[in-house]
Amino acid sequence: MLKKIKDVGTCFAGNGNRISIAILPADERRSASILIGFHKGNNHSSIILKPKKAAYLSKMITKLILSNL
Repeated sequence: MLKKIKDVGTCFAGNGNRISIAILPADERRSASILIGFHKGNNHSSIILKPKKAAYLSKMITKLILSNL
């Protein structure tokens, strides 16, 4: 499955930390997903979101940013 990742972009946050976003395309067994990876030095962790949950997350982040402007 990881061979099929379509990289969307990487956002560097500073101090060697970065966040990467990739698309995992659908196949006969899975629906499409969004992979969000968090990287700090040699430590890596990630979460996989289905599109509907990613849309809710995006909406929550937008509200958070707007409320802090």
